[in-house]
Amino acid sequence: ADIQNILNFQNDYPTAKPITLGQNYRSTQKIVEASRALVEFNPERREKDLFTKNFKGKKVKHLHCENADVEANTIADFISRAIQEGQNPSDFAVLYRKKAQAHTLEEAFRNRTPKIRYYNLDKKGNLLSKQPKCTVSLMTIHKSKGLEFPNVFVSGVCSGLLPLYKSKKDWDEELRLLYVAMTRAENWLCLSSYEPHGRSEFLSYIPSSLLKTIKTRDNIRIPPKPEEMERAVTKESSDYIEPLPEKLLGAGMTVIGIDPGNVDARETNVGWSVTQKTSDGYSVLDYNTEHPSGKKEDKLKKIERKINSLVADFPPDAIAVEKIEVAIGEVEDTIEKAKAKWFHYVASCVATIRNIADRHGIECRLYTAQDVKYAATGNRSANKEQVKAGVKKRCTFRIFQNIANVDDHSADAIAASLCYLRSHLNSSRFEGNKRKEERWNKGCAYLDKSQYDAAVSEFREAINIDPIYPDAHCGLGRAYFAQGDLETAEKSAREARRLDSNCQKADALLKAIKHAYYNRGRNHLENRQYDEAIAAFEETINKYPSFIEAYCGLARAYLEQDKLIEAEKVIKNALKLEDNNASALQVLEDIKQKYYERGMSSLQQGGLVPAEKQAREALRLGHQLAHHLLETIKQAYYNRGYDHLDNRRYDEAIAAFEETINKYPSFTEAYCGLGWVYLGKNNLAMAGRSVRSAYELDPNSQPVLQLMEAIKGRHCELGRDYLNQGNLSAAEESASHALRLDPDYQPVLELLEDIRQAYYKLGLNLLNELQYDAAIAAFEETVNRYPKFTEAHCELGWAYLRKGNLAAAESSANEALRLVPNYQSALKLRETIAQKHYELGRNYIIQDNLSAAEISAKKALRLFPDYQPPHLLLENIKQKYYNQGYDHLDNQRYDEAIEAFTKTINKYPNFAPAHCGLAQAYLKQGDDLTAAESSANEALRLVPNYQLPCAVLEGVKRERYNRAIAYIEVGEYVRAIELLLKIVSVDPTNKKVCTDLADVYCLMGDDAKAASWYQKVIDIDPNDKIAYIELGNANY
Repeated sequence: ADIQNILNFQNDYPTAKPITLGQNYRSTQKIVEASRALVEFNPERREKDLFTKNFKGKKVKHLHCENADVEANTIADFISRAIQEGQNPSDFAVLYRKKAQAHTLEEAFRNRTPKIRYYNLDKKGNLLSKQPKCTVSLMTIHKSKGLEFPNVFVSGVCSGLLPLYKSKKDWDEELRLLYVAMTRAENWLCLSSYEPHGRSEFLSYIPSSLLKTIKTRDNIRIPPKPEEMERAVTKESSDYIEPLPEKLLGAGMTVIGIDPGNVDARETNVGWSVTQKTSDGYSVLDYNTEHPSGKKEDKLKKIERKINSLVADFPPDAIAVEKIEVAIGEVEDTIEKAKAKWFHYVASCVATIRNIADRHGIECRLYTAQDVKYAATGNRSANKEQVKAGVKKRCTFRIFQNIANVDDHSADAIAASLCYLRSHLNSSRFEGNKRKEERWNKGCAYLDKSQYDAAVSEFREAINIDPIYPDAHCGLGRAYFAQGDLETAEKSAREARRLDSNCQKADALLKAIKHAYYNRGRNHLENRQYDEAIAAFEETINKYPSFIEAYCGLARAYLEQDKLIEAEKVIKNALKLEDNNASALQVLEDIKQKYYERGMSSLQQGGLVPAEKQAREALRLGHQLAHHLLETIKQAYYNRGYDHLDNRRYDEAIAAFEETINKYPSFTEAYCGLGWVYLGKNNLAMAGRSVRSAYELDPNSQPVLQLMEAIKGRHCELGRDYLNQGNLSAAEESASHALRLDPDYQPVLELLEDIRQAYYKLGLNLLNELQYDAAIAAFEETVNRYPKFTEAHCELGWAYLRKGNLAAAESSANEALRLVPNYQSALKLRETIAQKHYELGRNYIIQDNLSAAEISAKKALRLFPDYQPPHLLLENIKQKYYNQGYDHLDNQRYDEAIEAFTKTINKYPNFAPAHCGLAQAYLKQGDDLTAAESSANEALRLVPNYQLPCAVLEGVKRERYNRAIAYIEVGEYVRAIELLLKIVSVDPTNKKVCTDLADVYCLMGDDAKAASWYQKVIDIDPNDKIAYIELGNANY
């Protein structure tokens, strides 16, 4: 495809008649205007007026992100949130410039929870024949041509990516490509970019009034579901309208023309003109060329101030601007320079002019240099002189003396104005505006004369001419309103406000319609037609959910029907809208009063249940007297119970008081009344429970204290009766009931003491009668009931002692002493138990059971440490163990002797005679002289001057020496040396043993060691001549 085929079509086919298709049936007004603003920067396009009759819609969004991943995730998050809130996935499309962008977007969609199902191209790069439902569309911009979607994201609108160019031709094609992407959107459009590429230069071509910059997905509101965009097509709006002769267009249309100039050059020239369409042609009201100086920013500010002054002095219908062409060199290295010039020259200056027009609500159109030349001369290739001559010929000038001063720049500005004024489409539009205003004026005149049908007809004709004419829709609504057709009137008024959100006439009409609906309900209410009033008010609320007066009217209608619940529900909804609304608060007060009056009426008739219900409703809503009414009802319940009590109808009284308590759990007197009833029935347990509940509510209430005193007295009387009958458990139970009511009640404390003594005396009697088992049982029951009863523990010990259970007797004695440390009876008991243990120990010794005897002796000492007989007994036992060992020793049973002495030592480690006996046993056994030596030394350690272990040690030494001599005789010198060394270790000055050691080493041929030991002999006895001789021999 080559755009030149379109641009050259009229030259190639001069007889063809061009028909411009400028209306967009797909997109909102904001999207169309933004797309048109973008494409007008393409000089290589055939001029046409792009427009739509759809609703305005929202501004185009621009999302700028940190990087491509953040962009993809933000888009995926936004679409995911929209789907979760009810949007259809197939209503969303994401378009991108290059296929390489698809991977990042697809991964972001797959990582959402839940995953976003998306629809992409097949492997060959073709669109599938049919898009699956519930999927998001992902595709390149090229593949999106011919398609449309309610909501569109265009991803990667970044510098170097869109536009993606190498020449000016590529630049123009990229601009057209972005235009294609933007016009795929029906309802909502977002252009996104990211770092490090930065924003696309194309974004600067879109005025700020049409583009809203956002930073995160939270700043993006989910688009509403698209409205129905189709309109009823009339003949006037559908047929192509031939342009009328210029002379018949009439006067009035004014256009400011601008030749923007070069704001980046050393000398900047900005031409301007104010041209008006008159009945006989075109009139130039003023013109000039500005020469702003300074930096580029300063120049732009001066240009802005000048254009603002022109708009103020000559309020225009439009601003026409010539687009400056920039020559692009053929050499590649000039492309960037040429592109930068294009951006500075056009995007800076022209964008400033367009933003001014946008702020003032003025249409702004751009025209190519060829269009400007053609409007002035009829020749698209005319030179500057021809353009100046052409505008002077085609226009009249009000400032005749300055006509000669028209320069190149002001001439181009005048010619740009002619481009707009000579436009066929604008001519037909001007004529259409004229005719629709005529119809509207006629409709208003009929409306003033109360000729409503005629007014309806004229307003409809005006709408047929221009379906998006807000004033005509508003006038039609007024006519229907006057006829009483509120529904149709409201529909027309809402359409007017949809077309123009700031239409004050529509707002006033809607307000009047709202009050008309409300007045219907009021009329029914005043005529006591309550059902009709309710229906009317509900209809009003359904149409106007925030109309508080309608809620108040509906609540009053329900109130008149005695439907208080419905009335309250309605009025609370009103108060949610405005919590301090006086009318709603007054209705709420009336509802409270109605509840209160109902309650009083029921009370007077004796209906306590309905009276209480109504009183509580009044209290819930905050009625000031509701508390008093509830108190009166409560007293009425209470009085019922006392009436039954006074007449001794106890069951009826119980039922009445319990009902009162269930309804009023904090009513102290009701609990008291119930307690007196139970006391009258002699049910002390229930009476006590009632009085305890009353006491918890009010411990200082005199009625409560009086009832409690009566119940305690009755419990004490009953307990005394049981005590006298010998029924101690029943007496104790009665006393405990009284004690729970008052722990300090003296009569019950005295009763409990008497019961305790009764338990104790029972055990004593049984003990005196020698019934030990029964006495034990009686005392155990006593201590279980009274764990701190010292005498009972002590007597229990005596009973166990007499029974022969010394362990249990000791335990009871210890418990008594724990309670009273110096309790004499318990001390006496312990002493007696100790004597019993001593006697047992003596018997065990007689039986030769030393272990049992020892245990008994120790038990006796644990109970009575100063008791001497057990000490003597233990000494006797120790001697018995020792004697056993010597018996075995005397009978040469050395192993049994060793075992007996070892056992004695284990029990009595400091018993020196046992260690000595063990040493003797080892010595006589002869197997372990070391053990004999060790035991003898231990005996000496315990008793240092003990002679017997010394004799044992001498025996050990003698035995070792004899064994050593025997080993020498048989030639076992090593074993002999070992024994001799042991003797020397304990007797280092033994000359004989040292001489024997020297002799043995000589026999072994170890002269060095032999010499050493001969030297020790000499050290012991320096006069030993033999030793000297042997030493000399050894050394030789």
